[in-house]
Amino acid sequence: MTEDQMRGAAAAAGAMKPFLDRAGGPLGVVGRAVGLGSDEMDAGVPGWAWVGIGVVGGAIAMYFLRPRVEAFIGD
Repeated sequence: MTEDQMRGAAAAAGAMKPFLDRAGGPLGVVGRAVGLGSDEMDAGVPGWAWVGIGVVGGAIAMYFLRPRVEAFIGD
């Protein structure tokens, strides 16, 4: 990554901060992406639900990215 790219990434991260704060942080963004409303986000999502979301998301990612992962690990 070049120095200009790093500066651009830092500027983009700074621009995203107000959006993340309004949405409830990174977990709030993920919660809204999976369809949780503001009431559910205000009440809080239990840890087991985040684990379930992560497992399903990881399985979907591996289904679509399997050839790239196999090429990366040399299988």
